Amino acid sequence: MPVRNRRDFRRASNQGFGRSVVCAFALAVLALAPLAARSQAALVPELFADQLPIPQDQAFGAQAYFFGTPVDFNNHISNFDIVGDQITARFDPGCAPTCLAAAYSPHTLDLPALLQGTYNLKIVAASNSSSVLAQYPLVVGSQTLPPTPAPQMFTIPAQVVSGRPSSLFAFFASSVTSWRYDDVSVSGNVITAPVEEGGCGFATCPPGRLLYGPAIIGLPALPAGSYTLHVVDSRTATLYAQFTFVVAAGTAITAAPALHPLMLWCLIALFMLAALPILRTARRPTKDFANKDV
Repeated sequence: MPVRNRRDFRRASNQGFGRSVVCAFALAVLALAPLAARSQAALVPELFADQLPIPQDQAFGAQAYFFGTPVDFNNHISNFDIVGDQITARFDPGCAPTCLAAAYSPHTLDLPALLQGTYNLKIVAASNSSSVLAQYPLVVGSQTLPPTPAPQMFTIPAQVVSGRPSSLFAFFASSVTSWRYDDVSVSGNVITAPVEEGGCGFATCPPGRLLYGPAIIGLPALPAGSYTLHVVDSRTATLYAQFTFVVAAGTAITAAPALHPLMLWCLIALFMLAALPILRTARRPTKDFANKDV
């Protein structure tokens, strides 16, 4: 789609950035998801539309977070059956027989134009419509913003064990653009992790800017006990999300390392490569973009 004005330019850039996050997440999932499958399966599915509120009579995109097969960021869910207020999306990862292990991960939806109203969006496996992967309420044509999704997280390994480093995947509604994996501070039983925020919160983000994560946080080796993790803005110390978890004494049920440094650098590299076309576009706006506005 050509970039014709500032609004189109912002949408194209922001949608591309969201896909970069999906691409980066998939790399982390490739090596680490099987180690925390039990804790991920308990997470609540969440949906983030690229336009808030969702407009009526206009096609729109969304990121659906649920526990299922991670897919390439170019693999969109676009096969829908609509009967009254019931929308069924058929999810085919298109990767058999080499699919990654199931993980709580984002999936891109290309939804058609809908009339004003409240819908029930159900995502099912394409090969088995009775296998429901996630369900979401979908309010179209209302000026009321949806409620803010609650923060969620999982750790790798699923049970953090004393004396061993681990990784925490934090999901929370924001426009977080980056995080520093191992830049955390520990004071007693409180851990503080800084992230870079894009300058807006859930209620004020423009269309397409809102993301749900994950921010991947490296936890140092800790003594056994209960801990609270504060995710804060690295510049203002604004608290974005708070999580509690328990560090158990003894040997992990499934011995597994935290996020390996090599995997971390691969993750960052893929993240930057995916975002590179967007950054280039931002530096070289088209002639139409330079001369037009809305």
